[in-house]
Amino acid sequence: MNKKAITIVTILFLLLCGAFATILYNFYKQKEEMAEMVELVDYEKEMLEQEYEEISQEYKETTFKISNDSIAKLLVEEQQKVQMLLEELRTTKSTNARRIAELKKELASVRKVMQHYVAQIDSLSKENKILITENKEVKQKYEQATEDIRILSEEKELLNEQVERASMLDARNINLETLNSNGKIVSKLKRASLLKVSFLIAKNITTNPGMKKAYVCIIGPNNKILTKNDSDLFTFENKELNYSMVKEYEYEGEDININLFWNIDNYLAPGIYQVNIFSDGNLIGSKDFNLL
Repeated sequence: MNKKAITIVTILFLLLCGAFATILYNFYKQKEEMAEMVELVDYEKEMLEQEYEEISQEYKETTFKISNDSIAKLLVEEQQKVQMLLEELRTTKSTNARRIAELKKELASVRKVMQHYVAQIDSLSKENKILITENKEVKQKYEQATEDIRILSEEKELLNEQVERASMLDARNINLETLNSNGKIVSKLKRASLLKVSFLIAKNITTNPGMKKAYVCIIGPNNKILTKNDSDLFTFENKELNYSMVKEYEYEGEDININLFWNIDNYLAPGIYQVNIFSDGNLIGSKDFNLL
């Protein structure tokens, strides 16, 4: 082989070696770049998994807080969807960059849904606060109205009582005297033939005029009512009571004097005698007397 041929072969060998070296360099460089890309995808996948876990937990916590059953059900469904995507992400290889990118887009979509539910929950919360405030105001107004009605009822009842008391008859100047058979006053009960009860029914323009009855009860020292007949009864506070004497009179709103007489048929012991006067269903006067 001549010198020229050797030179050509040498040149070709050197070119071949250079080309091989270039190919080898590019291969290792691409391999290094691929490794860096895989490492970057691994990191992005790890961050993506963390974000999925966070939003899954956020869905779970929000579900516990919401009292609306229909929204809570939708949140549970979305949380289950997020969990499924997270499981798929964990099983997806780092070399499958396309699917990882798709899952990243899915995460953005899930976030938007979550934001929508959060906004809806906030809106419901505000509405509930407004309703609670309105219900509180309504309750306060109802309680105030109830209290006003109670006060008015008490005032009306008090007024009725005052009117009733004002319209009650009043027996004044009540007196119990012991008389003999000639109608003269005697000092000793044992010498008396009659008991005279006298009183004045005072003027009262608020009382309805008309025919009325005055019942007189004389209670002796033995706390028994003097009565001629056990059937002599009148009604007071839903009870039947014996009376000693009764007088029918016409009341016209002016002062009226009334006198009643009790015939002493049996022995009456000295002591404290109480005279009670009833009319129009009320006790209108009472007084004690010491008869000797």
